Amino acid sequence: MFATLAAAVIGGACAVVAAFIKSGNGVAVGVSVAPAMPQTVMASPFLSPTSPASMVISFIPASPNQIFGRSSENAPVGSAVGPAVGPAVGPAVVSTVAPTVAQGSPRPSGAPTSNSYLNKMIKTSDGAVYYINSDGLRQYVPNSNIENCIRVRANVTGPFSVDYSTLDAYRSSPKKAYCPYEKEKYLNFVSADGNWVWLVEAGGIKHHVGTTCGGAAAYTDESPKWWKVHRIPAGETDGHEAGSDWFASDSTCAALAP
Repeated sequence: MFATLAAAVIGGACAVVAAFIKSGNGVAVGVSVAPAMPQTVMASPFLSPTSPASMVISFIPASPNQIFGRSSENAPVGSAVGPAVGPAVGPAVVSTVAPTVAQGSPRPSGAPTSNSYLNKMIKTSDGAVYYINSDGLRQYVPNSNIENCIRVRANVTGPFSVDYSTLDAYRSSPKKAYCPYEKEKYLNFVSADGNWVWLVEAGGIKHHVGTTCGGAAAYTDESPKWWKVHRIPAGETDGHEAGSDWFASDSTCAALAP
């Protein structure tokens, strides 16, 4: 490491002393400029290329204050050494500390907690409706007829308008929301058009019916409720997952009776 000391102009009412302390690669590590006044310059006797990395050049103006520059292996440039230094010309070296940043954002006042909408329906700004089931999972509601069915048969309130951050607070279920026909005892067969008949089960499963119990009587009030085909609005079974086909027989029909 070596040091270069440049002292220039003393005359009239001003004088400037500039000191540059450089590391071995030639990068300046300290610049100090003192105001005009009689000065005494003191330098370490160890200023040579073979000197230890720790060296100090002090500029001691005839003033109560002092200016210093320091390069050291153990102390960064700008570390205070000795008395406080006087006013420096130009920008000062200031230690900066990053502001404390809170991890995560606090929940806005009045915002819903993660379980605010359990067993309720919510709606986002794009019009999509979701049912939040008792497990805290959100299930997409395919159409308004299923929405109405859930509201009436399951006594569910909503949909409540929410933002997307609230929606994202609930994990998505792989299953769609479905009309809970199982809430009505012995409601087994449904049809939207009178031709395509479904046997519906708890849990949102439906089976296409190949033959009905009692034949054509299944479409009339003469049929027992557990065998009767009940008319429903179009699309009301769209939330159900389709299972295997089902066919009427003595055993399968008997299994549905009380």
